[in-house]
Amino acid sequence: MFGDSGVPELLILQSQRARYQGPSMSTHRFRTGDRVKTRKQILDVPAGAVGTVTMVYNTGQDVYIVRFDKYPGPRMIWGTDLEMAAPITLDGSAT
Repeated sequence: MFGDSGVPELLILQSQRARYQGPSMSTHRFRTGDRVKTRKQILDVPAGAVGTVTMVYNTGQDVYIVRFDKYPGPRMIWGTDLEMAAPITLDGSAT
């Protein structure tokens, strides 16, 4: 449980992982700020609902936090349930 230095092994592993700069195993399709829409209904959010990615989970999984335009609150959504949407222009319309 504790390493030779008295520091919990989990913290040591996390520290070593943070220093590792090798190839990433994650394949994120979207970035923070991307406009996305749902491919299917997810709970109370219907298929085709448009929102903005506000956070990308860097856990190796394809998971995003999305704020949808017409549905309050952030939602955790799998990347396979999303696709790119038309970006919003300065006048507020989609391109």
